[in-house]
Amino acid sequence: MEIQRQLAGEFADHLAPILDAARVPTAVRQDLISQLSMKATEAKISSKKELVTVAKLKGERPEVIFYKPVIAAGIAAALLAGISTAPNPVVLGLIVVSCATALKGTRHAVSPAEGLLFWEVYSCDGRHTNREQAMDLFSEKCKKYEGIEPGDFAAALQGLINTGCLQEHDGVLQVKDKVVLLNTPPIYER
Repeated sequence: MEIQRQLAGEFADHLAPILDAARVPTAVRQDLISQLSMKATEAKISSKKELVTVAKLKGERPEVIFYKPVIAAGIAAALLAGISTAPNPVVLGLIVVSCATALKGTRHAVSPAEGLLFWEVYSCDGRHTNREQAMDLFSEKCKKYEGIEPGDFAAALQGLINTGCLQEHDGVLQVKDKVVLLNTPPIYER
C-alpha cells in the first residue's frame, strides 16, 4: 500500500536520530519502522485498530490524518523490550511523539523531556494523572537522565499539547486516544 511505504520513509527519517542515540540494533529498528507503518490504512473514518488512518474526504487527496499514540507506544514497548528488560522511557516517549511530528510534516526536534513526560503519563493508570502528580513523577525520574531537569516540565508539557499527544483539562493530563491532524501537508505530496 502506498501510504504504508511513505509512512515508513517519514518514520525512518524522524526516528533515526533517536534510535541511533539509543543504539537500537538495525534489525529492531527495521522491525519497529515496519510495524509502525504497517498499522496504517486509508478509510473514510478513523479505525480503532490502526495506528494511522488517512481519510480522503474529498477526491483523492487525504485531508485528515488520525494518529493513535497508544498504539505506537504498545508497538515500541513490545519491540524494545526484546533488546532490554527495562526499555528507556525517554526513548519510548520520543518514538511516539516523533511519529506525530512526522505526520504533521514538521521537523520539530522532540526533546528528551517531552519523551519522558509522555511516557510517565502513559504509564499511569488509565493513561492520565493530575498535573501535580505528573510534575512530581517527572522531577523524580529526570534525575536518572542527563540533560533533563525538573524545570523542563512546563516546556515539555506545552510541546506535548502542541503535538496533540497529551491534553490537559481541569488540571488532569491525559494521553489522547486519537490525534486528529488537519491541514497537514498530505503525505502523498511529501
